[in-house]
Amino acid sequence: MKENLIKTFTSLLLLVIFINSCNFYKPVTKPLTGTTSDKVSMIDSLSNRTIILHSNQGVFLIKNFIVNEESESILGFLAEVPEDNQRYLQAKGKKYNYKNSEPEVLREAHIYTGVDLNNLPVNIGDQVNIPLNSINKLEVIERDKKRSSENTVFTVLGVTAGALVVAGTITVLTSCPFISAYDGQEFVLQGESFGGAVYPSLAREDFIPLPALDVGREMKVMIHNELKERQYNDFADLIMVSHLPGEQVVVDPNGNLKIVKQKIGPSIASLNQDKDVLPRLTESDNFLTNFNELEDESAINQILVGFDYPRSEYKPTLYLNLRNTYWLDHLFGEFTSKFGSKHVTWQEKQRERPAEELLAWQESQYMPLAISVKTKGGWKEVQKLKTIGPLINREVAISLEGFEIEGPTVEIALTTGFMFWEIDQVALVLVEEVSPNSIKLLKPNLVLDENGNDVIKPLLEKDGVYLEQLEMGNRAYISYYFDAFNPNKHYTAFLHTSGYYEPIRDFKGKPDRKFLTKFKKPGTLPKYSRFKYLELTGDTYLGAK
Repeated sequence: MKENLIKTFTSLLLLVIFINSCNFYKPVTKPLTGTTSDKVSMIDSLSNRTIILHSNQGVFLIKNFIVNEESESILGFLAEVPEDNQRYLQAKGKKYNYKNSEPEVLREAHIYTGVDLNNLPVNIGDQVNIPLNSINKLEVIERDKKRSSENTVFTVLGVTAGALVVAGTITVLTSCPFISAYDGQEFVLQGESFGGAVYPSLAREDFIPLPALDVGREMKVMIHNELKERQYNDFADLIMVSHLPGEQVVVDPNGNLKIVKQKIGPSIASLNQDKDVLPRLTESDNFLTNFNELEDESAINQILVGFDYPRSEYKPTLYLNLRNTYWLDHLFGEFTSKFGSKHVTWQEKQRERPAEELLAWQESQYMPLAISVKTKGGWKEVQKLKTIGPLINREVAISLEGFEIEGPTVEIALTTGFMFWEIDQVALVLVEEVSPNSIKLLKPNLVLDENGNDVIKPLLEKDGVYLEQLEMGNRAYISYYFDAFNPNKHYTAFLHTSGYYEPIRDFKGKPDRKFLTKFKKPGTLPKYSRFKYLELTGDTYLGAK
């Protein structure tokens, strides 16, 4: 009874984290330079945002916002700023934080004007005309990925893992090596590497974006083990891409680097052809879309997304900002716990199985995210995206080149098991390949462990010789020297690494053979996920969204 109560508490705690985890935002000043047409385009791009006007007469919401290029002005009607949009206005000491359940601040744009509204109507409901040349500053609210990453680690490791240690229940987190970048003051978590590669045969390469990295002549990255597992890293190359200011560089799962020339938001998006999820997928705001439809007993969920497709010289690519759920991590932990005292024996047998068999089982349980595109010949599978971990969102590019897309609409299907993935943003991006001349590959110059020992040799080449991090608290502090660094250029950084990891578990009791045998049948894990969710919470959380 006590164990069941603890497990129930554990699962509910995970759901509470989903709802209430605190994230951070930041005001980003946008330049209003260039021609009048440039200014109009910049402000017009804010049409999907909540526009808040700051003037010497007060702060107002602007409703029915339009930009008039002919008169070079903004037109709209004054309204009171709603309570949902007071967070930034009332923020003190730059404590720019918000909850997942309250993401409205991420849709705001703030316009500051010096125009004297005394000569204009300032009553609520009146129309105003704000000249473009009177705008002193334009701010767009965006998610602060760096600070949110730090908070995610605190929430999960400090709260979830701590609670589980105290409770004495199964370990929920089975993560992979953590990757952190030095931002000039401290190491900031950037992501997890080679997620799901839990056996030597599943060892694979990964490319982790490092947006927080302080780029200069010397750069520092840390690979660290924070959980109860053994981790094996083969190499650690730093990829530096130089590009024009404002350009976004993305990478696909195979390491192909692309420059985004145009990003197109979805025009339609639905979950299981029933629930409209378009508002959640338009912006990168941590307002996540979950595969959580309960109606279908198969527990297979699918998001259909449509984009207007302008023919272009650039290559069509699907952009995803996403991650796995903590729920999947917890669920798989429950599954493995049913092996009881035989878990180590089962784990050894899994180590001997070929990768093809292991991956086939994962696919039969809908753990990867299956990505398909509608073509002239019907729906075609593009890729099955391997798990990437639950800690940090990952930006991923999936090429659509070579598929006969009819247009004028691109239709994409994203399919997975119940609550296995969650998506922050999806877009169709038109890209060009990064020139080889813009790419610089850096090898480690210095690698020290947590005790100051030199451990550089295993990380220099992809040779099957691994840096072994066998205990919690093991660190590898890696320094890279960038002799060709040019302070006048802009760079995007990625860590290219490879390896695998092995969770360490000490389960007790007899194996539940009847339960485990069920998972030989395809589609059992999604059904079990739905069953556990309904057993624990009904539809009080996700089903209501």
